[in-house]
Amino acid sequence: MRLKDADTIIYLDYDFKVYKQGIIERTKKCNGKPRPDIPNCIDRLDESFNKFVDEYEETRGKAWKEKLKQLKTEINIFIFSSREETEEFFERYYKQ
Repeated sequence: MRLKDADTIIYLDYDFKVYKQGIIERTKKCNGKPRPDIPNCIDRLDESFNKFVDEYEETRGKAWKEKLKQLKTEINIFIFSSREETEEFFERYYKQ
């Protein structure tokens, strides 16, 4: 739905372990309270969410990557495979 209006897409294609570690860290940090960056979101490490994360690459990740290949000539697409790459990009182009 948002793709039709987008001129740039940033896709975080991190290793599965990075996603899981981030979820664990946020869950511990927020301790059952809403996330500061997304007030209506409370990270929970329950069976349903773990299944969603574990199956993401097969169920949604591959489909997103295929869609991005189709859009590549139409809009700016940046794909980062590590947090370091992402941070370097934002420091270089969006440093305040």
